[in-house]
Amino acid sequence: MLNFVRGSELDLADAREQRAYLRRVIGVALMAVAFIGLVALLAVKHAHAAPHVSSAQECSLVADMVLMAAALRKNEVAAEKRAAVMEDAYAEALGGGEANKWRELMVAAVRFAARKEVQGIAPMDLASAVAQSCQMGRGNLDPMFGTES
Repeated sequence: MLNFVRGSELDLADAREQRAYLRRVIGVALMAVAFIGLVALLAVKHAHAAPHVSSAQECSLVADMVLMAAALRKNEVAAEKRAAVMEDAYAEALGGGEANKWRELMVAAVRFAARKEVQGIAPMDLASAVAQSCQMGRGNLDPMFGTES
């Protein structure tokens, strides 16, 4: 009978050790999942961030894009036509070495001008606010354009 009791005590001790080991493994796995989720969230946020510009002249060009997009929207120009007009107007910037950056900025400007919260603002005032924010933010357009998807 003593062997039976000792055997069950050993089984109980092994079960406790196994439970403690499983708790550690599950804890590490949960931390790994949380870490991967955080990295994915940051990657998605960065993927939707507006490109940065590097000079006051580039800030002015972005502000001009916002001005044109807002004016076209205010005059109820169809979305397809707006895109074509914007592409024609900024063909030089869109055809340069940073064509993708400027195309992204143009799309961001059009989306920004289409937001409900800026609809009541005059296009020139909106463009001035973008230029000022861009210059004060040293080319960082995220505060204005955000990470809207």
